[in-house]
Amino acid sequence: MATGDRTNKIVIELHGERCLHARSVGSACSLCADSCPGTALRLEGPGGAPVINPARCMQCGQCLTACPLEVFESPSFTERQLVNRIKGEEPVSLRCFLPYGQLEALGQGPRTYQLGACLASLSPGVLFELALSRPCELRTERCESCGMFARLRPTFEANVTAAFRMLHGVRASANLTESAPLFLPRLTVPQGDSPLAAPSARASIRALFGGVRRQASPAKKRSPLALRQRSKHVPAWRRRAAELWTRQGFSASGACDFAWPELVADPEKCRACGVCMQMCPTGSISHYLEDGVFSHVFVPGTCVNCGLCLAVCPEGALSRDYRAFAHPFQGVECFSRDAHRCERCGMPVLSGADDRLCPPCAAEAARPSLVSRIRAQLGVESPAERSAREGGRAWEVVPEARDDAPKVNGEGERP
Repeated sequence: MATGDRTNKIVIELHGERCLHARSVGSACSLCADSCPGTALRLEGPGGAPVINPARCMQCGQCLTACPLEVFESPSFTERQLVNRIKGEEPVSLRCFLPYGQLEALGQGPRTYQLGACLASLSPGVLFELALSRPCELRTERCESCGMFARLRPTFEANVTAAFRMLHGVRASANLTESAPLFLPRLTVPQGDSPLAAPSARASIRALFGGVRRQASPAKKRSPLALRQRSKHVPAWRRRAAELWTRQGFSASGACDFAWPELVADPEKCRACGVCMQMCPTGSISHYLEDGVFSHVFVPGTCVNCGLCLAVCPEGALSRDYRAFAHPFQGVECFSRDAHRCERCGMPVLSGADDRLCPPCAAEAARPSLVSRIRAQLGVESPAERSAREGGRAWEVVPEARDDAPKVNGEGERP
């Protein structure tokens, strides 16, 4: 008999602090609202954050993976539970939560697993994990006739595409199939090809080719520079992928040629201000200052490609590329330069700078103080300005003595 978690009810929990709108007022992300089939998600919260209308929620669970930052979670449906329930290496067939084909599934044995959510709710990571060790079929014959498919399609296609490309990187893409052709036929490629580049227009616009290849940084434990914004969250499927990468030995063998995001930093433009590190929602960017050397480090496997670092860099020193990494979940050094600490805040000052202060502190020190601005508005000169105007001598106004002035301190009585 078919197994599954059909009786589960997908209760969605929202973590607004992870949303891009909570990090930048310039964020225009609307992936969750655009793909919600029941229009239960609206960007009406503070700063454009998402708000859930439970009455319109259709329990499909697509928002769990539509958001790359895992703003939405469900305690009743987790991918870890799914992986634990589908054990062994027997082929498995995954069905959605709708009652399509339930009678046919009764005679297919335990290899059929009915989800408690839509197939679009499965992240690339769990599809990769399930299909890595067994044939995994997605029952898609009813998808195009489903009334929710038009809104769910972008999320579903992005997840299946990413999983297929990751499996192709380890020569296991044949394990992921569809019962009816939707996305995979267009992705079928020979197993021995070069790394699969990201096909999206967004990727091609941002990609800058010809950058110097970065080398993996040493695996020693390092302490990054302090952050003013410490809230960081890596999606669960990426954390599981990091464990799987180590367990399967992909890094040791260098077998995977999946094209991960690569952060290209221009060392001539970067001034080590730390804005990209502070704004990165997953903590994929770290800055180090050790033994007089500043290092800009990036972790490709935890990057969600949100583009926030590129948008907030004040010098325009960052760009995006894509390539294979032998160690995608280890820090990769983008560049390093000699540097010293700012005398005021302790942040790095790159070699070649004449000032003893970092650029933000230098800019702040050059601005007039609050007292100076108030004096300027009132038209009042400061002692230094008066001294400069009068030839460098600081004059002091001394009141004239009066003979009839009352005496105090034992020299006389007040009148």
